[in-house]
Amino acid sequence: MDIAEETPVDTWEGYLTLGAPDFICKQCGAIMWNMERNNKSNKNAAPTFSLCCKKGQVSLPPERQPPEPLASLLYFSKHFLLYIIVYNALFAMCSSGGKVDRAINKDGAPYCFKVRGQNLHFIGSLLPEEGENPKYCQLYIYDTENELSNIMNVIGQAGDHLDENIVESLMRMFHEHNKVVHQFFTARERFKNDAIDEYNLVFISSEAVNGRPNIIGPSDEVASLIVNSTLDTPGFRDTIVHTGNNNLKQVWETKFFYAVTISGTFST
Repeated sequence: MDIAEETPVDTWEGYLTLGAPDFICKQCGAIMWNMERNNKSNKNAAPTFSLCCKKGQVSLPPERQPPEPLASLLYFSKHFLLYIIVYNALFAMCSSGGKVDRAINKDGAPYCFKVRGQNLHFIGSLLPEEGENPKYCQLYIYDTENELSNIMNVIGQAGDHLDENIVESLMRMFHEHNKVVHQFFTARERFKNDAIDEYNLVFISSEAVNGRPNIIGPSDEVASLIVNSTLDTPGFRDTIVHTGNNNLKQVWETKFFYAVTISGTFST
């Protein structure tokens, strides 16, 4: 029999739809299907639900809405959603690193990004090398008079389809709402005022026996660093001095008098 003469298969046979969820839980406001109600047997009773909040026993904080213009872009801009990965890459403040397992992608399976061990984030220097364009956190510190054009140049030709007005509005949103950007502004003002310390210290802390990293948080002034011998961590700290001419010098624990006279921002 010719294929064209075969009887078409009814793909809708046995298909069941519940329609759209059009019931609202009076306890938490969740949108539910009628078949999810507790009292299915009593069609005349007001529906009650427990899958969402266990009849009001579980209370979640209200969902935080993104600030403008991000909210409008997410809800109404098809262009922004189409290129959202590229827009996100423009404003990345650090690069990621780790042991990427590249052997996992083979045959015809969908692409999978897999990292072995700990995922790392690299910030790098606060200033770009001579002749290089600023990137990552450097965008908020160096040459901020041309911040918009510097951001647009981050990804080269990949940004040809982007809307510069959207980039500028997002840039201003980060300036107003992002607390990390505000921290970079502190460094920016110091560079603008030519008040650059001769040294930048980076403390790479050890990990405790339980695997929890010991964080030496940012501080405007550091007089000394005292290691508590009662903690479950060795006392050694790898201390690197970043001099004004971009050279690195290791300072041993026995020479910690350097930290007494240097004022700056420290990071792990």
